[in-house]
Amino acid sequence: MESNITTNKKKLYAVIGNPIKHSLSPQIQNAAINALNLNAFYAKILLPREIDAKFLKDFIFSSDIFGLNVTLPFKEIALGTLDSIDTLAQKIGAVNTIVRLLDSKGKEILKGYNTDAFGFYSCVDSILNGDSKLDFIESKGEDSIESKSQDSKDSNKFIESNLQDSKKDSIESNNKNVLILGAGGSAKSIATILSHHNIPFTIANRSHEKLKHFEKFCNTITFDKIDSKWVSQNAFDIIVNATSSGVQGLLPLDSNMLESLFKNAKLAFDLMYSKDALTPFCNLAKATHTPFLDGKNMLVFQGAFSFLYFHNLENSKLQNIITIMNKSLVI
Repeated sequence: MESNITTNKKKLYAVIGNPIKHSLSPQIQNAAINALNLNAFYAKILLPREIDAKFLKDFIFSSDIFGLNVTLPFKEIALGTLDSIDTLAQKIGAVNTIVRLLDSKGKEILKGYNTDAFGFYSCVDSILNGDSKLDFIESKGEDSIESKSQDSKDSNKFIESNLQDSKKDSIESNNKNVLILGAGGSAKSIATILSHHNIPFTIANRSHEKLKHFEKFCNTITFDKIDSKWVSQNAFDIIVNATSSGVQGLLPLDSNMLESLFKNAKLAFDLMYSKDALTPFCNLAKATHTPFLDGKNMLVFQGAFSFLYFHNLENSKLQNIITIMNKSLVI
């Protein structure tokens, strides 16, 4: 049986990525650490894009890191560092949370989890159900959305089920349809949870190679095939940007094609975020009066669940952690 490592020294946790300067993970994680009076600190670390799994594993142990959040572009290579993996993360094929643990023999190991699926689903669950758990608010003329976390307990049950078939966890999709732009680790997380709830979706990506993973269970298309004819024949309720285009200040698709897709959409969701401004994706949604979310909302939900894993806390603490993290941000 696995257990957390106990020590009297301050534990170091971190988020790794490239780029990483924009990350708000230290802000929300340290807010929760301080509020719960834990002997820990959370940092952000820039790593070279060309690292492999062996380098990352050696880095974790040599730097005495007790837990990591993993963001672009390392979510898939992080799998190679693991000695153990959560059932959900294994099904997804990507991890965003790594925890140093002790196995039953007292040996230090690395275990991987994926909390992206929980984070995404918590943000859009009410839209998929057509209820009012997400409140549409207008702030300075923006059709932005503020996420309420009242349903976090129900979403938590989904994670605990590890995607086991369960009627009580099934959700009526009400014919909602989702378009995911990008085919990396985050897209895999979203695709897994949408598939579990029988919500139809299409994956679009720049290259065809990464689409092969999805072709058996959803429609796929490369960006260069998205034209006016295709857009006119395909309407989506939710458009998700799971690419890193916003980091370079770019849109994932041609602006005219995106604008046409937004016209029928009930939500534009960019998994990326900027500290002080809207991403290009959200800016275009605003211009077309399409309700939108950026990645800060998802950051809080997935970050709160990672926090439980890091510090071996009971699920009953989740709501309080979400509240603390939300207060630490201006969303």
